[in-house]
Amino acid sequence: MLRIADSHAHIYPDAIAGRALKQIASFYHFEDRMNEPDEVGSVDYLLRVSGESGIAVSLVCEAAHKPELVETLNRFVEESAARSGGRLLGLSAIHPGCTDIEDILADCKRRGFRGVKIHPDYQGFDMDDAACDPIYRFCEREQFPILVHCGDDRYDHDSPERLQRVLDRYPDMPLIAAHFGGYRNWDRSIHLRPSRGLWFDTSSSLFLLDRETVLRFFETFGYERFLFGTDYPLGDIPTELRRFLDLRLPAREQEKILWGNFARLFSLPEEAGDIPSKDS
Repeated sequence: MLRIADSHAHIYPDAIAGRALKQIASFYHFEDRMNEPDEVGSVDYLLRVSGESGIAVSLVCEAAHKPELVETLNRFVEESAARSGGRLLGLSAIHPGCTDIEDILADCKRRGFRGVKIHPDYQGFDMDDAACDPIYRFCEREQFPILVHCGDDRYDHDSPERLQRVLDRYPDMPLIAAHFGGYRNWDRSIHLRPSRGLWFDTSSSLFLLDRETVLRFFETFGYERFLFGTDYPLGDIPTELRRFLDLRLPAREQEKILWGNFARLFSLPEEAGDIPSKDS
């Protein structure tokens, strides 16, 4: 049985899940996701559909567009992970406008968060701005993984060039560059310089990239540097998994991206062990 981890999923409270999905689908022009039922985006829907797809664990996050929302979002993610029976791992929200950033992140690490998520486009800052340095210093010193939305052909906040500057300053920081390092900027992110701390996820990309380009990424940076991700609820979980499996990778490389790399980065058992699965 395949062992699968989803490295990139968003969750929303039931009351706003449907509205949140419609907003992000409209923003990214995912018209096929505009008319989903309101439950799509909720925690319960994620747990049900990921279980049906054989996904043992999902890394979940929220992004705070204002500093004053950070703790509210963190409590929601924390509580959702706590009631998931080990199937959800939470990333903390943070904003460079927060005061005492390192204290906030230290508290999140104590509370069991597995890393932190930033979305420079949505949050409205440049990822290489000095205001982000307290976040990066903490993540590098504490080896606290950071998932970063990267790329968009409409904005420059998190371009491959800005990402490269961050990597040059913090080469040991475990940074997951979402969307192959540059959504719709893949002709530039393929030229990033490999870094000790650099990882990628496959989310919201496979529907636009041809197999040859995907394989070029894997071979350039190493199969051991990629994580499977769905970008739920923007991505439909079964569809994203099928797109990945349709790459027809060798079994060993497929297992690395679906489970092994994630397990290594987040200190999970290399074998699925007591992580729940759809057969549990």
